[in-house]
Amino acid sequence: MNSSMSFENKILVLSSLTIFISLLDVNIVMISYPVIAKVFNVNLSGVAIVSISFLMTLAISMPISGRVNDLIGVKNTILIGYVIVIVSGFMCGVSESLNQLAFFRAIQGVGAALLSIASTSMIILYIPAHTRGKAFGVLATSGAVGLTLGAPIGGVLTGYFGWESIFFSIIPFALFTALLSYRVVPSVKEVLSLNDIIKNFDFTGAALISFGIGTSVYAMVSFIHTHTYHLSTIVTFTLGVAAIFFFIRYEMKSKTPLMDLSILKNRYFVLILFANMAAVVLLSMNNFIVPFYLIEKLSLSPQYAGIVMVSFSIVYGVLSPFMGRLSDKSNPYFLCLIGMILALVITILFSFVIESASVTHVVILLIGYGIAFAFFISPVHTIALGFATKKNAGSTTALFRTTRQISSLLAIVLVGILVGNISTHGNAIDFHAIIIFEIYVATLSIILMIYLLLKNR
Repeated sequence: MNSSMSFENKILVLSSLTIFISLLDVNIVMISYPVIAKVFNVNLSGVAIVSISFLMTLAISMPISGRVNDLIGVKNTILIGYVIVIVSGFMCGVSESLNQLAFFRAIQGVGAALLSIASTSMIILYIPAHTRGKAFGVLATSGAVGLTLGAPIGGVLTGYFGWESIFFSIIPFALFTALLSYRVVPSVKEVLSLNDIIKNFDFTGAALISFGIGTSVYAMVSFIHTHTYHLSTIVTFTLGVAAIFFFIRYEMKSKTPLMDLSILKNRYFVLILFANMAAVVLLSMNNFIVPFYLIEKLSLSPQYAGIVMVSFSIVYGVLSPFMGRLSDKSNPYFLCLIGMILALVITILFSFVIESASVTHVVILLIGYGIAFAFFISPVHTIALGFATKKNAGSTTALFRTTRQISSLLAIVLVGILVGNISTHGNAIDFHAIIIFEIYVATLSIILMIYLLLKNR
């Protein structure tokens, strides 16, 4: 990396590369799910287990990663994350069954959580507060580039070299960024001993959140496969929700919490979390289902479908840095509100044409979402992470990221529930049900943003 570049810019570049790789990894795989479903002879609900396993361990690992980041330092966290992502990515590529793929994709979720926490924590720790909006805008652009390249690269690799190649393609990028991180990111000045780390790590909290998220998701996945409310499923889900509740109560009282949840006492922070969660559910449902719509309903090749998906990423990537800078100078709550209103309008308009939609209609939908989420994502980061301090940067980032990943996970589970009875050849009625649900979700986020805007004028 250029020695004349300032330290802050080097950190921003590393954070951007990490976000780029993370979102490239997600989107490059997303476009291949219809093909993977055919290869392993499963329907949409069946292949969803690969995405769910990744998102579940990602959500479980977020709070744990936040605490690990605080204890061992951001440099160690990011290096460990890259090692896990590289090794598990290789194992995904050589998987011979859907269960093996889901297992190693789950392991990759652990590495992705460490990288997500470390990349955002670097911004909080090393970038001045008055320019963080701009920094988050740059991160959003880097993520958009990952999304942009992920769809066409994933389509080309899947179409010409098979789905396995998509996992191998990430490894060189990850190795390169890991080496840069080793050289640039400062080491921890005061290294804790292993005994001190163990003493200060909240194993009870880690067990509660892992059990809570794991059992809740297991119950929802069981329902997707059976479409029946068995007593065992209801009990499992209830135990999971109860564990999450006790986790929150326990963390509030713990002297060495896994996550510093004292920030939840601020109702504005809590409400922005819920508004963001609703927005993420909307975006994640769309990102998961659109490749199926393009490949199965509109009969596009994976290559062509990947090109169509680029329309969202290009618009989002171009606008995000402007929105990031604008959130430093204007009211970010207002920007978020504009974004969600636009997302709602676009979703409603698409609901009228979904039964006879063309590629052009889908491109318009994706461009509209690109504009909407450019208005929303960078400003919402500015708002939520503006509550963080250097002391609780890891915990606050983990909490924000965890709720985002839980939302993504919930979105995929909801897709499975809403269209669980369809084969890989979806029909318009099933997709229409998803669009209707997305309208309700967008409306919820808008209501919350209106309240926050009025209270923070």
